[in-house]
Amino acid sequence: MHGKVQFCLDANGLPVACTSVEEDSGLTPGAPNKESTSLDACEIFRTCLMGHSEMRAGALKAQVMMRYGIRNDSLYGGLLVSALHQGYLIRRAVSDREVYYLPGPKMNEPTLNFDG
Repeated sequence: MHGKVQFCLDANGLPVACTSVEEDSGLTPGAPNKESTSLDACEIFRTCLMGHSEMRAGALKAQVMMRYGIRNDSLYGGLLVSALHQGYLIRRAVSDREVYYLPGPKMNEPTLNFDG
């Protein structure tokens, strides 16, 4: 139902489509949620933004990549695009070089899980 799209971040921290990589290549061995298909963008960004009203783009990226064992920019970019598209994050650009992310309107909506 969903096609796979890979993203990289450009010099301004904006996600752009790039060539595909192996699905598992963005995660360190033994990292939590090793299967990239199980990574939940809402939960990842909710956890990393906890206690913050907003976070600078570079700090958020470092937090997400360190906490979830992600070592691939394209995997992070895909998660970021997904979170923005689904309304979990809002991008606030102060200038070309200063970008912040804050929780979006859907970040704190309850989620339903129908998987057994």
